[in-house]
Amino acid sequence: MITIAAGPLPADAVAGHEKLYSESQTLGPGDRPRLIDEGGVGFGHLTVYPLALDDLPALTRRRPDINGLAFDIVEFPFDLDPLPGSRRYVQADYVVTLDTPGVIARSLWPDTVSTPIDVERSRTFSVDVDLTFVGVPGAPGVETGRVFRYQELQPVITTRGRGTGCFGWTFLAATGQPLLSTSRTVFAVIERPKTTATLTGSLFVTAHVRGRTLPSVGPRLARTRIRPFRLNTTDGSFVLDAAA
Repeated sequence: MITIAAGPLPADAVAGHEKLYSESQTLGPGDRPRLIDEGGVGFGHLTVYPLALDDLPALTRRRPDINGLAFDIVEFPFDLDPLPGSRRYVQADYVVTLDTPGVIARSLWPDTVSTPIDVERSRTFSVDVDLTFVGVPGAPGVETGRVFRYQELQPVITTRGRGTGCFGWTFLAATGQPLLSTSRTVFAVIERPKTTATLTGSLFVTAHVRGRTLPSVGPRLARTRIRPFRLNTTDGSFVLDAAA
């Protein structure tokens, strides 16, 4: 079993850091909106867990196109920087865009986590016979033998973009609670052409931050810059390029 640790990412697990900036209503140099520092994000190193043909269930191995395809579990970690004073995150969105032709996310995890029951269902998971994630126990069809478990998992989490090359997760603060500034790790089952060993794409995060102004004022929307990346599925090497 692979344990997903709680708490901040270790320094050596952070591939790059980006500030979260919102735009002021007042203009700065060049008549552009002034940027306001609202927080920051640490982008962790991506980890790939290749699924060999023997890992796949018999029904999947009989697909006519299976010899031309490969499948990987990819782990996407990131950190939200702590905020000073009474400021707090109320929402964060982690977005992945893959621009390698023929590459999609077949399944995303966590999928939907909004209740304590969802937390327990989602805390331990693997890949089912249809190459989608499934909670464990209660998944008799699991055949890959690779099981993951979160030390800590908190609602509310939703996903978007399954079956496409642009996908992501939304993390919302539970009612009456702040969105904790700690690490979050999410997973995708990636389908790719077998001849394509390197995945290219980009990562970015948006966040809604409350507390800099009066409580009656809504949260500010802040964004990181877009960070291109390359992930070699053969040797696991990962490069997070500088923002353009």
